[in-house]
Amino acid sequence: MVTAGAVSAAAVPSAESYAINALHAKPTRSVALDARLVEGEVSENLNSATLRSFGTFDGVKYWIALDNDGLLCLVALIDTKDWVAGMSCAGPEAFAAQGTGVRLLGPRAEVEAYLIPDGEVARAGFLTSKTPNLVVANPAASARDREVVAPAGTSRTTSEFQLRVFAGPISRD
Repeated sequence: MVTAGAVSAAAVPSAESYAINALHAKPTRSVALDARLVEGEVSENLNSATLRSFGTFDGVKYWIALDNDGLLCLVALIDTKDWVAGMSCAGPEAFAAQGTGVRLLGPRAEVEAYLIPDGEVARAGFLTSKTPNLVVANPAASARDREVVAPAGTSRTTSEFQLRVFAGPISRD
């Protein structure tokens, strides 16, 4: 005998499950993914009603959205002729504890970016805050530099958040 159980709607996380105001706010204008991503795997997995633009920084476009399973996703597009795109997603608990990051290597550019919860701060010399929730990294930062990512807040007792960064520098090898 084979049985199958249906997943209840309550099991799928909602936008309210994440500490990120940009996801909860109604968009002030219509937001769409770049046309190059519309017919790909990225757009098919995202809930378009939750899509929010985080802007373009240093030639890279960023969006956030929930995917069809309720995971919070950071989407990045290196906006060049030889474009590269990708996304990284996390559930509510993982996002609250460590954020989510995406790393892309294109023919002429590379990017490493992290999405963090409201009120958290990621401090390290190789990280630069672009918005309250978007932090970009120097993809060439050494493994040693990456070990010193400080916990957010003033001490471990005030926040359990610890940004999880990629272990070593990006490599073209």
